[in-house]
Amino acid sequence: MSWLTVLRHALQCDRERHYAPAHRGLAQMEKVPEKPDQELKIALAAPLTNLVIAIVLIAICLPFKIPYTISVSRLFQMMGSVSWHGLVSNLVVTNLALGLFNLIPAFPMDGGRVLRAFLAMRMDYAKGTAWAVNIGQGLAWLLGLYEVLNGSWTLVIIAVFIYMGAGQEGRMVEVKSVLGEIRVRRVMTRQFLTPSPRDSLSRWLMLCYRPFKDFPVLDGERLVGLLTEADLVSALKKHEAGVAIGQVIRKDFPITAPGEPLFEAEQRMSSARLRAMPVMAGEKLVGLLTAQDVNETYRVLSASPHLLDSGGL
Repeated sequence: MSWLTVLRHALQCDRERHYAPAHRGLAQMEKVPEKPDQELKIALAAPLTNLVIAIVLIAICLPFKIPYTISVSRLFQMMGSVSWHGLVSNLVVTNLALGLFNLIPAFPMDGGRVLRAFLAMRMDYAKGTAWAVNIGQGLAWLLGLYEVLNGSWTLVIIAVFIYMGAGQEGRMVEVKSVLGEIRVRRVMTRQFLTPSPRDSLSRWLMLCYRPFKDFPVLDGERLVGLLTEADLVSALKKHEAGVAIGQVIRKDFPITAPGEPLFEAEQRMSSARLRAMPVMAGEKLVGLLTAQDVNETYRVLSASPHLLDSGGL
């Protein structure tokens, strides 16, 4: 097993552990930790587990004089045959590589979160994140430059991944810092169209050219589904334009409440790859939270943060 293969595996494992899918093309972390000491414990858990596993395997091998390291050339020679020595060597090398690689002080590795946790214990969380992001991106630049100067491009891809991951982490914490404790009720849209499940697709087709392209579907006052632009276009490829909306609406979707923090609601909406999410007060639909609402709020508060303290937003 080559070191490049091990590093690629480390990147994949780290991505799967920390990230959830997002509709904007880049992955997003599921939740921003609130307390630095908690983040420190969580961030150290995974790499320390890898290192402990490697140490335990080495400790088992020593009394029996089982080799726990193996050269790459020897490993290739043993391919195709079953060997406990090869298996143990693979496990030791892989766990050591994963543990040490994840301790690199750069996002999105655990080492970047460890660094951020230490900094956040001594300064503001957002400022600590900014320092950690700059350090991580600086390391990425040095790694990429070193590889280029040595005529090798093997680790350049990893350096790019580290640089982009650090930037993404910084942007997400910045968004949370700007949105603060704003609740959904302060920015949600209160006037919007609500089709009936018995309406035809053709009646709502032209409405997809308006600013709001996703609609909560009501049967009387009961929310029964969500009609998105993507669902409507997909339905037109399979059905006639006169088919009832109730046959093509999305029935599995997240909802939010007026009192939910805006940042948390946006994260769930993004993870579901939606641009709008119904706002429910009990069983009653009271609003619609859209990606446009969130983007405009962020843009306004970024330019005029005093509006939040003055009650202007």
